[in-house]
Amino acid sequence: MRVAFDYLRGPALGHKTRCEILQRELVARGHTIVGLAEAKDWRVYDYPTPPMAALEPCKRLLMGQLPITAQDYAWHPLGAVAERTMHGPRYIIVDPYNIMTCFAVPKISNILITCGGSDPFGLTERLLSALGHYADNFHQDPRWGISANIGVVIGPNFGREVSVPFGITIYRAPNNTSMCYIMAQYNTVVAAWGGTVFEALALGCHVLPITTQPEHPAEAEILGIPYITRQHDFTDETLLFRKTGGNFGIDYQGVTRVVEQMEAWHGS
Repeated sequence: MRVAFDYLRGPALGHKTRCEILQRELVARGHTIVGLAEAKDWRVYDYPTPPMAALEPCKRLLMGQLPITAQDYAWHPLGAVAERTMHGPRYIIVDPYNIMTCFAVPKISNILITCGGSDPFGLTERLLSALGHYADNFHQDPRWGISANIGVVIGPNFGREVSVPFGITIYRAPNNTSMCYIMAQYNTVVAAWGGTVFEALALGCHVLPITTQPEHPAEAEILGIPYITRQHDFTDETLLFRKTGGNFGIDYQGVTRVVEQMEAWHGS
């Protein structure tokens, strides 16, 4: 198969990351990655809302951040009548070469807080307050490891000053490339539900999402990942930290399953 990729560029790490993981799997299975202007069998789109320009004589795979239900996850192969759908979290694309695993329970010693570009619910401040609540225990409690490495991302549209306790690393409005590097330094990402959650999952990080809308908890449960809601008291240790033992509903086989489905539909 000849496959071209059309994905969102800019401050949206997850789109590029997912596509690169899928490209690597396709090449490993003997397929060819081609440019958008070349003859192709598949055009892969990865946008929150894909442009879906003029139809081409090729199959299309749409990867995006759509509502997650038990029957309809966010990877849609679109044929002539868009009749085919990949079902459930079995198809989520996670980097199988990442040294972290979704089955291991890491020591929660490296925590990155990232709550979006503007964080309208003030989750960042509440999380920092909760971490301060536990700060005295980081060096005594074996769950936190020998030392705690905590980072916080201050998005480009916060529009407010955030008081960050001493010893916590601040990342102000990081760009696409630097965010990839930042996430790689942490084994747990605490993030507001949205694009960042899927970006971190694509990188193979353990993710604890904070759900902000009524439909989000059900989506997290379908994915089989632990979550907390924005209404919770973040200083409740059982909510904030004991839930970060891994993303148990997600394995590393999703990218292989995506390619296998593409191969099957290519020949049908």
